[in-house]
Amino acid sequence: ENALVAQIVLFLRTILALNFHRWDVLKALHVDLARGRKVVKGHFSDFTCSFVEGSTMFWLFQQSRCRSQRRRGRKITKRLQHWAKNGVANCLPTSLFLEAEQLVACDPRRQHKSQVLDLFCKAVDEARKLGALNMEALFNERVFVVLSQIYGDRGTESIKYLEDAVRAYGEWGADGKVEWMKAVYRDQLHRPL
Repeated sequence: ENALVAQIVLFLRTILALNFHRWDVLKALHVDLARGRKVVKGHFSDFTCSFVEGSTMFWLFQQSRCRSQRRRGRKITKRLQHWAKNGVANCLPTSLFLEAEQLVACDPRRQHKSQVLDLFCKAVDEARKLGALNMEALFNERVFVVLSQIYGDRGTESIKYLEDAVRAYGEWGADGKVEWMKAVYRDQLHRPL
């Protein structure tokens, strides 16, 4: 039972690190997160753990370029795609999201922006259809980060996703996240169009 509680706390710390872009914390936590996956089976959503671990792997890969992280992310993406094809609830938006992350990770020359954007937009739409404001917010925020930081689009298109993320986080009730985003992205949110 203590192992289960410890793993859930680790999982929640990982979610917070992802949400607040704490790459240093993610780096320290990801090995233990993968190791403890069996502890949570049957007690906690394997789907949720897989999604968080997949996101972590792709985001860490972008920081470190460590191929084992990209391989792990690909494996998890395939798992979620399989579940989505078999109709597992909530898997379609997350599998599309990880598919987009995989394409970003495999696009060092930055030539697949339109394909990446298409996959992210499909993920956002599917999350919206499910009424999953937390996913919609996270996905919109990630689209903004990918467009602005990876593809160099700091214009109106990327700002729209940032604004949609702030709106969805606000509707979801994540007031701390909204305040954090307003502080971190104040120049983008308050720039004249």
